[in-house]
Amino acid sequence: MKKNLACWLIPFLAVSNLLAQVSISGDNSVPDPSAGLEVKSTAKGFLPPRMNKAEMYSIQSPAAGLIVFCTDCGASSTGRMVIYRNSSWQILKSSCLVPGIPDAGTHSATYNSVTWNWQPAAGASGYRWGSSANYSASVSMGTSSTYTESGLNCNWLYTRYVWAENSCGHSDSAVITATTPACPWTCGQNITDPRDNKEYGTVQIGAQCWFRQNLNVGTMINGTQNQTNNGLIEKYCYNDLSGNCNVYGGMYRWGEMVQYLNGASDSTDWYPDPTGKVRGICPSGWHLPDENDWSTLVDYLGGSSEAGGKLKESTQSYWAAPNTGTDNSSGFTALPGGYRHPNGSFYNYNTDGLFRSFTQGSPSGSDYLDAGRLTLSYISAASGYAQLSKRYGIYVRCLKDE
Repeated sequence: MKKNLACWLIPFLAVSNLLAQVSISGDNSVPDPSAGLEVKSTAKGFLPPRMNKAEMYSIQSPAAGLIVFCTDCGASSTGRMVIYRNSSWQILKSSCLVPGIPDAGTHSATYNSVTWNWQPAAGASGYRWGSSANYSASVSMGTSSTYTESGLNCNWLYTRYVWAENSCGHSDSAVITATTPACPWTCGQNITDPRDNKEYGTVQIGAQCWFRQNLNVGTMINGTQNQTNNGLIEKYCYNDLSGNCNVYGGMYRWGEMVQYLNGASDSTDWYPDPTGKVRGICPSGWHLPDENDWSTLVDYLGGSSEAGGKLKESTQSYWAAPNTGTDNSSGFTALPGGYRHPNGSFYNYNTDGLFRSFTQGSPSGSDYLDAGRLTLSYISAASGYAQLSKRYGIYVRCLKDE
C-alpha cells in the first residue's frame, strides 16, 4: 500500500513543480526565475482574452489586476485594453512611443547637389534633416522623405542626419552619406590625351576653347619621307629633332591631319569638305579648326591687323627680334616653329608660326591641292590667312567641340 501511494505522489509532485513556473517559447528554455509565466517570441505578441463590455462585466468576482481586451469600451465602440483595479474596470492608458529610426534610401548626386532619400519610419508623423548630429539644429521636412541639398562641392563625401518624430518625441538619427561626382572639366584646365598621356593646356578666347600648345601626337618620321595612310599617326619634328616636337609640336600634312577621311589625301581629285566638324588627329571631344573658326578667333581679337600680336608668345625666347606688336593677351601663346617643305627641308624657325585649317581651296585649276592656314610673323602684329599646299608640314591647334 505504501509503495502504491509513493508511486502516485511522485508524478503529482513533479506536475506541481512544473506548474509553479510556465514558459511558452520556441526554444524550450526555462522561464525567468521571477516569472510564473514567461512568453518568449521575437515574431509574435501576447493576445489577451477578447470580449465585449457585457461579457467583461459578467465575469464573477474579477481579481485585481485582471486584464482583458474590451472590444467596445473605447470611444465610438472601439477596442481598449482594460484592467480591473480599485474594485472597477479601468481603461489602460497607452504609453507614448517614439518612432523608429528611418532607413536610408537611394540618394541621387550631381557635382554640386545631393537629393537625399530615406524610408518612411513606423509611427512617424514627420521628419527632420540636419547637416550635423545636433537635433536642435535640424530642419523640419514635414512628412516628406526626400530633400535636395545644393551648393555643394564636387568630388566630396557628405554625411547627413535624419530623425523621425511624432508627438511623443524623436528617434535616434539615421546617418546617411553620399559622394558627389568628379568636378566637371572647364576650359582653362589641362587635358590629357589618352592616346599617349601627353598633357595640354587650354585657353578660353571668346566663345572658343583652344589648346594652348600645338598638337604633338604620333610617331616621328624623317622629313624626307612622306606621311602616308598606313594606320599610324605620323609627325615631323623640325630638323628631325624629337626635342623640337616637345617644344613646338608635331607638323602634319593635310591628309595626315584629317586621317584620310573618306579617302581624302594631299594629291587626289577634289575632295568636298564634309558637313560639321572634323576630329582628324585631335583627341576625342576636340576638332580641327576650319576657316570660319580662324575667322571667329581673329575677329574677336580685333581683326587681322592686330590679332597676330595678341596670339604670339610675348618674349624673344622663341621669336626672333623684334617680335613686333606682341603681348599674348589672348593666352594662345603661338610659337614660331617654321614648317616642313614638300621637298623634305625645314624653314623659318624662330620667325614664322603656321597653323593648319581644315578648309580646302577651290576645286578649279590646281587649288584642290591647297588648304587654308593662319600665319604669324616676327616682324608684324598682323595675322594672315591664305591657301597653302596640303603637302606642307605645319602645326595643328585643336578646338573644343561645342
